[in-house]
Amino acid sequence: MTEAATTVKSFFEALWSKDTEKALQLVDENATFIAMRKESSDQLPLYGTFKGKEGVEKFIAILATSFDTQHFQINHIMGEGEWAAAWGTFQHIVRKTGSLFESEWSVICRINNGRILSYQIYENTAALERAFGVR
Repeated sequence: MTEAATTVKSFFEALWSKDTEKALQLVDENATFIAMRKESSDQLPLYGTFKGKEGVEKFIAILATSFDTQHFQINHIMGEGEWAAAWGTFQHIVRKTGSLFESEWSVICRINNGRILSYQIYENTAALERAFGVR
């Protein structure tokens, strides 16, 4: 496994174990995380662009307060040079509504010196919006 792929795997393992400090150690000071859409939303705080470690810490906090994760699976991670991609499936209970949100997901990351510099995740946004009661 390449360094880029290992970094992404370690980041997800830290998130899964709720170790925010360890996850943030794997994030570059100048990181940009994009959660589905670049623009933020009042109805769905998960959407948007999160910059720097502070922004990523906010993103992780939103994940923790929004979801009770029932299942998270990484089907595959691959890396080449400074890039890594991963994909899998998850099931979350949305805390606000009690609705189940399940989706396939994929993420593309750029790694700089063993830390995530850019992160963009894709998932079923129509299902997310339904689970949050937005649609």
